[in-house]
Amino acid sequence: MIPHFYDGKNLPEGLHRATIHEVITHFGNSARRAALCTSLQNIIATAQNCHFRKIILFGSFISSKNDPGDIDLFWTLPPETDTDQIAPACKQLINPQTSQALFSCDVFWCFDEHEAIVRMVGLFGFDREMQKRGLIMVEL
Repeated sequence: MIPHFYDGKNLPEGLHRATIHEVITHFGNSARRAALCTSLQNIIATAQNCHFRKIILFGSFISSKNDPGDIDLFWTLPPETDTDQIAPACKQLINPQTSQALFSCDVFWCFDEHEAIVRMVGLFGFDREMQKRGLIMVEL
């Protein structure tokens, strides 16, 4: 379950598990957000075919901002993944320029290892005013 904003704009600190249905229901409440949710569904469909494991959302899309510009996320890939050998469609999902152009997403990635995820959560667990914020993790 997605928690309420603790300060009127951000989720409470930490990594909150949710389903994609919960994310769309909770954050798809305007025309702009609905369009971003459609992009999110499209990008997740591709990611599942790539065997990515998790998507972790952060930034304005999971805040109270009325019209977020895009979706910020990072993927977790199986540790044995050789990113030079993955399919072209999968490479698009970990390429920041391509993902922004095709899906309106700012993307990052790490291997699906506890320490790597903790580092990424620590890196992206703050808003622009350096206030702690939560992130949402969806298992793929």
